[in-house]
Amino acid sequence: MTAIRALPQQDLVELLGCYNLGSLESYWPATHGIENSNYFVRVAGGMGSKEVVLSVLEQSPTASKLLVPLLDTCEAAGLPIAPIIRTRTGGESAEILGRPALIAPRLLGRHVLNPTRRHCESVGRFLARFHVATRHLADGVADHPRNRCMAAGTRC
Repeated sequence: MTAIRALPQQDLVELLGCYNLGSLESYWPATHGIENSNYFVRVAGGMGSKEVVLSVLEQSPTASKLLVPLLDTCEAAGLPIAPIIRTRTGGESAEILGRPALIAPRLLGRHVLNPTRRHCESVGRFLARFHVATRHLADGVADHPRNRCMAAGTRC
């Protein structure tokens, strides 16, 4: 399931103006998202074309306040994640269609539909490193509303 918010080209061009990425070549929906509206965006800059991922945060307007420190911590720990690209002014996010938006490099790879034991072991190693690197971030973070519903035995 993907929450795809229609994204007018002019709005995307204006958003890209907040970054040092280059000019818009093309964009298309990323159809495997689970929570946000995600788009693959191809930009042309001084070093040729490159692709980035635009995530329009659909849930909470403050989601980037939790997500960006998490990704920064993972990057600092050397975890294989796509770090957030900062705006021209050093900002963590910009806004598009009244929602916070994050841009990150598009990573190479594809979805694994039939994971092997080796894939599972790799995910396990990543999760162990992730939990060690981010354990300090849980202090002071409110519980996700979904967890409160589950604890109460209700459907969210």
